[in-house]
Order: sequence, then C-alpha cells, then structure tokens
Amino acid sequence: MVKLLKLIFILLMTSSCIDSKPKLRIGVNPWPGYELLVTAKYFKKYEKHGLDVEIIEYGSLSDVRTAFINNHIDVMASTLIEVITAQVEIKDPIEVLFATDYSNGPDVILSRVDNIKGKKIGCELGSLSMFMLGMALEKKGLSFEDVEVIPADQSNLEELFLEDKIDAGVSYPPFSVKLLKKIKGLNVAFSSKEIPYNVIDVVSIRRDLIKKHPEIKQKMMKVWDEMLEEYDLEPDKVIPLMAKREKVSVSELKDSLEGIVFLSSKHQAKVPFQDVFNKINDILFSQGQIKKRIEFNLFDN
Repeated sequence: MVKLLKLIFILLMTSSCIDSKPKLRIGVNPWPGYELLVTAKYFKKYEKHGLDVEIIEYGSLSDVRTAFINNHIDVMASTLIEVITAQVEIKDPIEVLFATDYSNGPDVILSRVDNIKGKKIGCELGSLSMFMLGMALEKKGLSFEDVEVIPADQSNLEELFLEDKIDAGVSYPPFSVKLLKKIKGLNVAFSSKEIPYNVIDVVSIRRDLIKKHPEIKQKMMKVWDEMLEEYDLEPDKVIPLMAKREKVSVSELKDSLEGIVFLSSKHQAKVPFQDVFNKINDILFSQGQIKKRIEFNLFDN
C-alpha cells in the first residue's frame, strides 16, 4: 500500500511538472513600440493564450540588457543592438522570437548646432545610441574620431544639455518629446527616417528556455498579432493606455507612433535581419563596444 501511494505521488508530481507553464518575466523600457506588449496585459491576451507573464519596466535599453544578462528577466524587448551586446556577455544562445517594429523617424539625434563635427555627443554606450550615431556620421561623411562621445542615458540627457556638457544627444520618445519641449534651440539633426529598416525592435529569449517550452514562440506571436489588431480596430481604446504609461499626451504619442512601423507575423520574412545585424556588428566592433563580431545565429531553423 505504501509503495502504491509513493508511486501515485511520483506520477502526480511528474504530471504537474509537465503541465506547468513557466512564468515569463518580460523586460521593457519606455518606447511606444513596446507598449503593445504591456497593454496586452490589460486586454488579457497572455492569459487567453496560456502565458503567465510579468512585465518588468526599466529606465533604458541598457538597463533591460543588463537585466537579461543577469537572468533577472526571461524575455527582452530591445533593438538588435542589445541582442548582440548581450550575446557577447552570456554563453547561452539568444533567439529572436519576432520583430515588433522598425523605427522610421522617432529615433533621433537632437542638436543645438548645425554641424556636429568636433562636438560632444551624449550616447548610451553599447546600445542603440552608438548605432544611430555611427549611421549619422557615415551619412555626413564623418567618423567617430570627428566627435567626442559622452556616456549618457535617457535619464540624464536633459541635465547634460542644461549644463552645456553636450552639444547633441541620441534620444527617442517619450524622452525626445520632453527634451524638444524643455531645451531651447534643440532641433532634430538626424532621424531613423534617413535609415529605414535599420532600427529594428525585437523580442528575444534564451534559446534553452524556448527549447524547453517551444510553445512560447507561437503563443507570443499570437498575442502580438491580436494586440496589433486591437490597435488597428480600436485605437481610441489602446492609445490612451499607451500615452498614460509613457507619461505623454495622447496627441504626442500619436505623433510618435506615426514613425513606428509595426510588424505582424506576416511581415517577419521581409525584415532584413542579417543585413542590419552585419552593420551593427561592424559599428560596435570598430568602436570597441564588442571585442569580437557575433555570428548571425538568431533563429532556430
């Protein structure tokens, strides 16, 4: 009888482990392109598809990357830049689940001068900022040797501008919206509209987790597609939630969203992941932001 009870207990425990679903901690920072991942909680999309999700908010892309590297989150919403710099730091392969959007204007270099040559530029090192600055310099026939890069993140750009410690800075909404309002003489010197399909936002995960729970990828894609549908069909319900979280007005958020091209499941095959990946590798490696180029292995084929 005792042996039978032990066997039943073991079977119940095994069954419980098989049926259990992992709790996914998704890290995001303020950026309109990621907001649908957050509003999906309000619309109970994760619950609908059997995903147990906790949204964890951080102040910058660098903070999200650091949290991912340190295993404080399971899923990272970021640009491809953070995926590359995170992969340098960890042994576990990272897999991109899907691209959420690409930036067609909102990512900007804000400047008080017409010519940034020889000027001080506020940049978030090892992140999107360095890639944006690198692309802007290339477009203008300049190099990193022609400017002085000042380490900065979105939380202290305003202070650096006000104290005249930088002449320009790389930013994005909602931070760029506030900077343009507060800092006199600040203008958009360069934007992601000049490099379409180069600033790609993605949702990524450690490959060992996706191998244990392969259903995550399809379920996350379904959540994203359904939120895009909600956004398209009832924007007046979705956008105010997004604006409130981003701490900007509805009209300001709408202006930011005009430059964000959301990507559904049917658009994924058209995203030039490898071309952009190679450009990022070259820029980060040439500036010593990464010690070696990362091989393109973002997808489990």
